[in-house]
Amino acid sequence: MGSILGETVEGEHIERNLKSIKDLFGAIFFVSVGMMVDPKILAEYWLPILILSLITIFGKTIVSAFGVMIAGKNLKTALQTGFSLAQVGEFAFIIAGLGNSLGVMDAHIYPIIVAVSVITTFTTPYGIRLASPLADAIDKRLPQKLKDKLDNYAQRQNSVNLESDWKKLIKYYTVRIIIYGILLTAILLAAVKWMYPFMNDKLSEWNHIVVGIINFLITALVMAPFLRGLMVQKKDIRPTVLKLWNDSRFNRGGIVAFTLLRYFIATTFLTLTLFKTFDWNAWVVILIAIGLVIILVLSSRTLKRFSRIEQQFISNLNSKDAIDEDRKPIRKGFNENFKEHDIDLTPYSRLHNKGTQSAPTLWHKHR
Repeated sequence: MGSILGETVEGEHIERNLKSIKDLFGAIFFVSVGMMVDPKILAEYWLPILILSLITIFGKTIVSAFGVMIAGKNLKTALQTGFSLAQVGEFAFIIAGLGNSLGVMDAHIYPIIVAVSVITTFTTPYGIRLASPLADAIDKRLPQKLKDKLDNYAQRQNSVNLESDWKKLIKYYTVRIIIYGILLTAILLAAVKWMYPFMNDKLSEWNHIVVGIINFLITALVMAPFLRGLMVQKKDIRPTVLKLWNDSRFNRGGIVAFTLLRYFIATTFLTLTLFKTFDWNAWVVILIAIGLVIILVLSSRTLKRFSRIEQQFISNLNSKDAIDEDRKPIRKGFNENFKEHDIDLTPYSRLHNKGTQSAPTLWHKHR
């Protein structure tokens, strides 16, 4: 939710209002972590703490930087990424605390982990600052042939589209199934936990079957756009589906399987909703759910409602970018056109006779 709101126009307003709370909890967190560090443990187990800290700093930096370079990024970006990941996060406290409470870990290991985390947290900013000069120093000492190979590899990785049609289709279906599955689960849980008890209490004098029908209709109406979004194929993916369908007969089985899977998931959510609402026979519930799925597939009104919801969500999500584009159209257009290249915008100032004035933007390419 924070990631979604951070991309909207209200993100800056929310951040400004919550800054004091963030600073308060940040202070509490670091003070509490500092109090967990026992100087006696540090003095007694200084060698394992030192070894673990060095392994974390150098091991994670090298492995992460190597992975980034395989992805096609330059040496500077790889080292910056590697140094920024060279730490033990606070999640390690939870794992270590769990192991300590369950008695599967010696008591002295927990403060050692906390000490390593604190040390690597303090060294990370210095590592990030060191990344650029270290990359320049390594670049000067690399053989020219090796630098040419790395540059050619990075350009090839950035220019070649690695996604096949099947990978694109699988990614499309997987993302939609996960997103709409989460939304439908949230709607079902909210209905069962809050709406059903509320409606049963308010309509306690009514026939329970009528109340159940009302509960189900409200839940189904809220679910309907997302069920339709789960089952329908958008226009941007249809050419890929048609291409795979016409390329080979063997592709058709996979496409049909994905289609049936999406229909099965939609039927499952409707079946669960009916089971939570009525005490009917299982086969009756399943047949009703299948019938409702068929109605949703054929309903153009539901498709229009889903399209409006999706367009409004995307508009809200991209509103911040739209405002930035209106404010800085040249910078936005430059970044969009050259985002796949190793080029960026760097502002610089030029000293004039009377004070420092802002100068035009310098375009340069990192090597």
